[in-house]
Amino acid sequence: WCVLQLGVPGHPERLEVDTLHFKGNYPESFTLEGCYAPGADRASFDPSSVQWAPLMPRTRLTASAMHSFDASQGLSVGG
Repeated sequence: WCVLQLGVPGHPERLEVDTLHFKGNYPESFTLEGCYAPGADRASFDPSSVQWAPLMPRTRLTASAMHSFDASQGLSVGG
């Protein structure tokens, strides 16, 4: 898993998951979650101390493909 820090709060409109160079060792699925953690910085952020909201449900992937999603395909943010 990985944690990305965005510069400002927002609502994602598009997401791409690239498995183009992964033919035999690609991930079988992915999920996307988000949290609002004002004032957090890389040194002090504890992922287990915040409430995460689902943005994209578990979605199956295929090998060697560019998987594109937008808000109409399930990418959603509460609020």
